[in-house]
Amino acid sequence: MSISVINFLILLPFSIASSSTAGAAQRPTPDMIPTNYHDIPSTSLSSLSSRNLRNRNSDTTGPDGSCHLAVSTKPIEDAISGQGIIFAIKSDDANDDGLMITSFGFHVDRSRVDNGGKIEYEVYALKEEGYYATPERDPNNPPVISVTASGIFDYRGAIAEWDLIAEGQIISANNLTTAVTTLNVQEDDFFQIPFGVFNTSVPVPANGGLRSFYIATKSRSFMYSEPTKAVNEEMSLILADGVYAPKILVGEGVVSYPMPQSSFLYQSKSFVGRVY
Repeated sequence: MSISVINFLILLPFSIASSSTAGAAQRPTPDMIPTNYHDIPSTSLSSLSSRNLRNRNSDTTGPDGSCHLAVSTKPIEDAISGQGIIFAIKSDDANDDGLMITSFGFHVDRSRVDNGGKIEYEVYALKEEGYYATPERDPNNPPVISVTASGIFDYRGAIAEWDLIAEGQIISANNLTTAVTTLNVQEDDFFQIPFGVFNTSVPVPANGGLRSFYIATKSRSFMYSEPTKAVNEEMSLILADGVYAPKILVGEGVVSYPMPQSSFLYQSKSFVGRVY
């Protein structure tokens, strides 16, 4: 099945009310932003936005009226199916505010719902900031961490170290839409997780900070692409004007559910979709 690329978006929450001088939310200071995102006060979430937001899109409005800004990955031609992906998102070195992740959108193999089935999905965020595994990799087998790496850690398969931040199911083709794809096919195979389904907004720390995510489907329905770069290298993005663009890093496709423990069940893959 050939699935053309997705516009991959990362959107920062931006409150319409806070854009007003009279009703502006207080800009958070570093001491207001705890390391553990569970401790972030709700009043701080909506104020973690870039000073240079531009180009708001009509399809990125949350249920509370908040707007979200988007950037996208450069197009690809083909995608392949698996059962999820694990990858990291990095903030721009010059972004003093950090990012807030409020939803994901991804492509699926729609044949499952066309034939009367359903696609169940889950989204997790790593509890700790940073990479999901030691970034030093065996050059001949990227899923394997180099034996010479110092301070080795690996949260692949350690599901207790991840927080479930969204789950649901796609039960009908009516849940799917067409995203801007590339050269070959435009098909209704894109699903955006409703903003209200996310249990919490998840921060990516400022000034080059990282947060790792795991998106899974319980059936072999999740679409990702073959990367042109190595694991943890920055993917190419189409940048929105005036935005401290996030860095989306090449991740690893997951070939089974739930998250397997063996490193040999991971393969280098690139996320294809949107991040809000």
